[in-house]
Amino acid sequence: MELSELHLNGRLFTWSNEREHPMLERIDRAFASIDWLDSFPSHWLRALSSNCSDHAPLLLQTCCVPWAKRRFRFESIWTKFDGFMDTVTEAWGFNLVNADPCRILDAKLRNIAKALKSWSAKFVGSIRLQLALAREIIFQLDAAQEERVLSMEELQLRKQLKFKCLGLASLSRTIARQRSRLLFLEAGDANTKFFHLQACHRSRKNYIQEISVNGAQISLEESKAEAFFHYFQEVFGQVFVRSHSLKFDQLGLRSVNLDGLDHCFSEEEVWSVVKELPDEKAPGPDGFTGLFYKYAWTVIKPDVLRVFNAFWSQDTRSLSLLNDAYLVLLKKKPDAAEIREFGPISLVHSMCKLITKVLSVRLAPKLNDLIHFNQSAFIKSRCIHDNFQAVQLACKYLHRKKVPAVFLKIDLARAFDSVDWSFLLELLEFWGFSRHWRDWISALLATSSTKVLLNGRPGNRICHARGLRQGDPLSPMLFVITVEALNGLITMADLNGFLTRLRCPTPICRALLYVDDLVVFVAPIRRDLLVLKCLLDIFEKESGLRTNLGKCSASPLRCSSEEVESVLQVLGCQLGSFPCMYLGVPLNLRKLKHCDEQFIVDKVAARIPKWKGNLLSLVGRLVLVKSTLSAIPVHVSIASCLSSWAVGAIDKLRRAFLWSGTAASVPGRCKVAWVRVCRPVQFGGLGITDLQLLGLALRVRWLWLQRTDHSKIWANLPQCFDNSVRGLFRAGTEVIIGDGNLALFWRTTGSMA
Repeated sequence: MELSELHLNGRLFTWSNEREHPMLERIDRAFASIDWLDSFPSHWLRALSSNCSDHAPLLLQTCCVPWAKRRFRFESIWTKFDGFMDTVTEAWGFNLVNADPCRILDAKLRNIAKALKSWSAKFVGSIRLQLALAREIIFQLDAAQEERVLSMEELQLRKQLKFKCLGLASLSRTIARQRSRLLFLEAGDANTKFFHLQACHRSRKNYIQEISVNGAQISLEESKAEAFFHYFQEVFGQVFVRSHSLKFDQLGLRSVNLDGLDHCFSEEEVWSVVKELPDEKAPGPDGFTGLFYKYAWTVIKPDVLRVFNAFWSQDTRSLSLLNDAYLVLLKKKPDAAEIREFGPISLVHSMCKLITKVLSVRLAPKLNDLIHFNQSAFIKSRCIHDNFQAVQLACKYLHRKKVPAVFLKIDLARAFDSVDWSFLLELLEFWGFSRHWRDWISALLATSSTKVLLNGRPGNRICHARGLRQGDPLSPMLFVITVEALNGLITMADLNGFLTRLRCPTPICRALLYVDDLVVFVAPIRRDLLVLKCLLDIFEKESGLRTNLGKCSASPLRCSSEEVESVLQVLGCQLGSFPCMYLGVPLNLRKLKHCDEQFIVDKVAARIPKWKGNLLSLVGRLVLVKSTLSAIPVHVSIASCLSSWAVGAIDKLRRAFLWSGTAASVPGRCKVAWVRVCRPVQFGGLGITDLQLLGLALRVRWLWLQRTDHSKIWANLPQCFDNSVRGLFRAGTEVIIGDGNLALFWRTTGSMA
């Protein structure tokens, strides 16, 4: 029997020797079978007080999740039934008299939700109940034929029920797959129990049993909801009072052509965005997904376009009806207890999401010219690895040239949630965004509201007064625009001599930003540190974005102990060292050791569904290996070279899971040599990625970009590649000699143009 260990909530250890310097151990554990987990999906294991023993007793609760009223959610299986479009067409015919387009669309969405629920209950029904009933009737008929001959009607009924069971089982897998959120697996790649257990695991993982507020533990649902409401009311619902006013013309911000942003919305433009909407992503308060808009577009198109036309003409009287959201709380760590240890993600109303998606599609092409190259997030043609490459090359260059410097990693606390709207709108005005565009942004911000979704129950409404919702397609771009002002502040201080120039032959980029991750290189001089601290303080008082110096780190490069002490005294941050993590990749001045690469092996191992592997077919495990286990190391492989040891350890995990469904190999299960498995399908393999060759190909990309794109922020810094990378680059490229600006005839091989 395969057993799975139950997660212990709130505690790391269950035994202590109770001495002055105690020894702590996790001795007491609980295990359960797959069938038990299927029967009790909402269990909860916690440790009690060790009042009469040195062991903490474990309490297992099997009914800990309170009942929550089921919210409407569009089911993808509805589109497979006859009568779906008829129901949509009939329900959409409902209309309001003397109402604006936003109110009419809201009423129609509510009416169609009610109609689909009624239609589903009447004609679709409970799939699991129908399947169980059909199986029971077939079982009774099978038992009856052992005692007598079945009639023609009974034989025909059993035949029909068996056909129906096949269809119901397929629908049941589709529903369970949608609930599990494992959308990369097809419904036939795993059985229903796998998807069901995964959905139960997600529900149990996201369930918030209790929270800690000012040191007090709160477990009552009403008290938890009240605590979350008051916390986020202070975050979102309080107007930020600015105490400074920046002169944007002094910050060196770029001016670009912004024509076309406020043109009328066309049917083709809206439909092109609708086609790109994800089919099965978690819906907002209205419950509708992108799949509904695609299937019902011919019916709902006129009303949707009327809302767009009303929005363009700034008729936003009832926009608030379409601009609400649910705030989902995701744990930043497994045993999150404090409210600040939960990350808020907004599930925005589908119509508002469609509007902001159209606006973001318009704005995206402008960002490359608007934002300086030391910002890489959410801008087409730039990527996260540009930032990492620039930082890593700069650190190595400063270290090699023995230049004293401090590598500062700065954390912006609650970044998206703290943006001041008036600052953002003033910045947009300075940049030349039209009054029309700014009014649209203002309307979207001012009419936004949120309800905290706690264990499936929405709380009281919070009307926003500041901040950008994470989950809104437009929010990342607006945030990048906001922090460009901080980028300008640091650049201005550098150009005007307020920050000491680092004494290195090749200039390096002073600051690099990726969303809320800010990296700054400064000289270990007290004045420079005070200037940087002053700049961060000015930006906080102007934009609302606060720097959490307690979470920042300063890693010295060729600094004396006195300089390091001065840095910590001025900034009050943590002392960092190399290697350190930056953007999810270990940053080091030398070659990574095995212990530095262990995290990526552990990350792959953590994604293996060990005890659920047998519930996946071989095809399902192959899909999981390709889509997840092989994709995890890619981010690191682009930035740095994984050693043969790390690649071998990951291959061992992938091979074991593919053939046996576990994290450890079972002798005799591996049917084909791994080298052959990693071949392309057309050459007799399974198409699984060869990580060694993939890493080599990905690193060749840096040499190509160095030759072809001189706008990269790291292009002027010296790079060092191993011979295999340079050899592959030479073998795969040909240099055509032209004017001689790029190609040197004594270094490059090629042909004359």
